[in-house]
Amino acid sequence: MRFREAGWTLVHGRSDWWFRPGDAAVQAVLVDDWAAAAAALAPQARTALAAWRGRRHDLIKRGRSRLRIGHVDLLALPPDAAP
Repeated sequence: MRFREAGWTLVHGRSDWWFRPGDAAVQAVLVDDWAAAAAALAPQARTALAAWRGRRHDLIKRGRSRLRIGHVDLLALPPDAAP
């Protein structure tokens, strides 16, 4: 990694994003966007994706949907700022 080559210190760790039933609006947008992106990449799967989208929206409306998006935070510290 270029930071390390330049003498920087890297600190990283998992920082997943969790969406619970109270986050229904953002869940609905994510589901819609994921379904649209997948359909653009695989038009032959539009029917299956529409069914998946419908099931997810039903779960969201019933307060039974949770989403976890894997995420890693990265902190790069220059050589003069390292602990």
